[in-house]
Amino acid sequence: MIRGWPIHGEREQEYISMAYQETYRSIRAHQPQAVAGRWRSLAREHLRRCTTEEKAEIDHWMASTQMAIQSVCEATGCVDASGWQDIKCASHDALAAIVELALRLRNIIGEEVTSYDYYTLLYTSKNQADPQCMEQDRGEPLKRTDPSVLCTTELGLMRRERLGTTNSEPEFHTDIILKAKVALVSLLHSSEEQTHARRAERAREPRSGEHARHAARKDGSSGGKDRARMRQKRARD
Repeated sequence: MIRGWPIHGEREQEYISMAYQETYRSIRAHQPQAVAGRWRSLAREHLRRCTTEEKAEIDHWMASTQMAIQSVCEATGCVDASGWQDIKCASHDALAAIVELALRLRNIIGEEVTSYDYYTLLYTSKNQADPQCMEQDRGEPLKRTDPSVLCTTELGLMRRERLGTTNSEPEFHTDIILKAKVALVSLLHSSEEQTHARRAERAREPRSGEHARHAARKDGSSGGKDRARMRQKRARD
C-alpha cells in the first residue's frame, strides 16, 4: 500500500500503476536523481488525480485488508462467521484510520520528496534476522544468529540516492533512517513452552473433587482416632 502507486481498484488501473512503476525504475537507473525524483513526483500526483478519488482508493484498500484479516481468522479457526462480523464492525473505524495514514505516508514520500527515494521496511517470516536494518520489538539486541523473523511490529524507513554511474551501471547510496522492529519466531516457541508448562502443572494438581475426598478421608481418619482415644480414657476412668 505504501510502496505502491495510486490505483482505483480496477484491474486495468492496477496494470497502469505497474507500468508507471516500471517506467520510473528505468528513469531512475538512467537519469540523475533530481530528474528522476521530479518525474516520480509529478507522475504519482497526476496519476492519483486522474485515475482515482481518495474515498474510492480507501474503500479499495479497506476491502483488501478486511479480506486478509478474515482469511487469517478462517485459517486459524479462532472466529466463526458471526464473530467475524462483530470484529469487522468493531474495527472498521480504526482500520480506516490506518489505511488513511498509510496512503498519506505514501503520498509524502512519493510526491513531496524528490532528492531521495524513501522506502518503508517491512519483513515477514521469509526474512532472516539482520541487525543492520532490524531491532527486536522487546528491545533486546538483535544478532545474525537469532531465529528468523516472525513479523514486523513497527515499520522502518530506508533512504536511497542515485550517485552516478560506474561501468555503465547506476550507483546508489542507501541509508537506514529507522530500523524496523520485528518479532522473532522464538516468541512462538516461548509461548508454546509456557502453554505446555501450564498444562503440565494443571495435570499434576489433584482434581478438586479428589482433593475434597482426600481431605474428608483424612479428617474422618483423624476423627476416628480421637473417638477411640476418648473411649479408652472413659474405660480407664
